[in-house]
Amino acid sequence: MGKIDIDIFTSVQDDLEKRQYHILAYLQNCLHKFKRNRLYPELGQLSRLHDNLITLKNSFEGMKSEFPKRITGMNLEEKTLDYEITAPGSGNLRSVEDLIEWALPKIQSVSEEGVSIFEFINENLELEKVGMEPRYLNEGYFMIPDNFKRNIRLYQFEISLFTASKEKYRTLKTKFLKTLVHNYAEKPPTDIKLDLIKQYSDLPNPATYACQTDLDFPFPESIFPVARRKLMMQFYQNP
Repeated sequence: MGKIDIDIFTSVQDDLEKRQYHILAYLQNCLHKFKRNRLYPELGQLSRLHDNLITLKNSFEGMKSEFPKRITGMNLEEKTLDYEITAPGSGNLRSVEDLIEWALPKIQSVSEEGVSIFEFINENLELEKVGMEPRYLNEGYFMIPDNFKRNIRLYQFEISLFTASKEKYRTLKTKFLKTLVHNYAEKPPTDIKLDLIKQYSDLPNPATYACQTDLDFPFPESIFPVARRKLMMQFYQNP
């Protein structure tokens, strides 16, 4: 099934068991993908869903402090009063909160399965600089093996800087160039870099990186996103 979003948690008009069924079905689908070493887009979706639910849960805590309350009892031992929220729709709010509390540990558990696979790939994928490193590092080439199909995929990358809320951030853009197959895929990275320089003269001395791994995991769902993140971390470590 496709991804689920925050609406399934806030659609209080729907049956609770129906929403729980959809959530469980989605998580089961994610787990099935992870067991086949297919991480994305599900791992990213789970991470965003988890963060959004935490934000929503915290916002409810702030909202409840603004609602009118009715005293329902007194704890004589602790000398405190017990309250009940009397705002209109507070029952619906409780239903949403209960669903979030029910779902969060399940989402976390499935996410951890995906994260463990991500970390395994990351540990078994090396990033190497190819040839002499130029002064200008924000644009160049990126080589990633697809061992399942026994080829190498070549990309052009570009790092950009932008400022938001007085903080500087980097973004990574990648553009697929071509696939090297059969004997071409066995060429050393330095030779591949020279071929790229000859073919694309706009980058006479490009920053070039090559990934090395023995894993034959699915390329678009696992190898590429992990390799892409590893390249991005290279620029955060060497600003």
